[in-house]
Amino acid sequence: MGENNPTPTEEETERYEIHVENKKQAYQAREWDLECPMSTVVSFDLQQILPYPRLKDTKQTFFKSRMICYNLCFFISKLKQGYCYLWSQVEGGRGSNEIATILRKFVVDHLADSRHIVFYSDGCPGQNKNQAVVAALAHLAHNSPPGQMIDIKYFETGHSHMAVDSVHACIERAIQGKEIATPGDYLQVFQLAKKTGEQPYIVEELNHSLFVDWKKVASVAFKPNALEGISTKHWISAENVGGKVVLSWSEGALGPLRNIEWRLVGGQFKWDYLPIAYRSRLALPQKRYQGSYSLVPLLRNRAMAELYFRDVRELVPVSHPPGDDGDQPRQEG
Repeated sequence: MGENNPTPTEEETERYEIHVENKKQAYQAREWDLECPMSTVVSFDLQQILPYPRLKDTKQTFFKSRMICYNLCFFISKLKQGYCYLWSQVEGGRGSNEIATILRKFVVDHLADSRHIVFYSDGCPGQNKNQAVVAALAHLAHNSPPGQMIDIKYFETGHSHMAVDSVHACIERAIQGKEIATPGDYLQVFQLAKKTGEQPYIVEELNHSLFVDWKKVASVAFKPNALEGISTKHWISAENVGGKVVLSWSEGALGPLRNIEWRLVGGQFKWDYLPIAYRSRLALPQKRYQGSYSLVPLLRNRAMAELYFRDVRELVPVSHPPGDDGDQPRQEG
């Protein structure tokens, strides 16, 4: 198996062979989906956190604890079109509720007429492969036109080379040498990141009122343990068949698919039940706010930045629990 383990056990050898097979299946499935004229292939991934303010001289910010933005990117391969959804940490976290909400929004806004949608992503359980995302898929299937199928296929851990990576790389290059005072500055950089003549990214800024508590939806819609074993799956599918939502999954990205027995027997779940995840903006850790605000005098556009951070201080509660760095904001419920 390698120099680090020259004498693997039988169990280790079996796990390694499954790992290699899952890797091959995911790449093969993507090639087949890209060749299918009826399929719209979309890759998505959350970019690394984007701190602000950002100075041209990064040495001045290296040891500062700053406020952060999140950016979930999508890329439609056949259209060669990228999409960016940006939000600040005071508007939401970076967990499954946020990913599931934006996934549903992306389909509704941009892929409503697609007959077969195939998403590809990494298999991060906290964000992309979980009950919240499956609940959003089920909701999409319930409201989809007859015959539309929505799939998510997951790359094997450590082997998630995706087209959406090009969006992240382009944005990283565009950010270099730029001064970023507020989230609005990131939006402008994203919109201008592509070269002249190329299709610009479609960019949208989100706020806390948009995010749905899909975990709560899942707890009401799915029977207990319905999605047990989801961590081993590499393909999850949702489809509206005669007004009935059919969910299925497979351990491999090439199938075979098996139906999931997910419905609560006698349950009173209504698909229009979409509880909000956050009733207000999230508390901002004192350390992050102070670190960010201390950089305002160093900004060229410090007047605009001063107004922004004053508004943040007035609108957003500031908390200072011991050891809280603010990367995982608290959710309602």
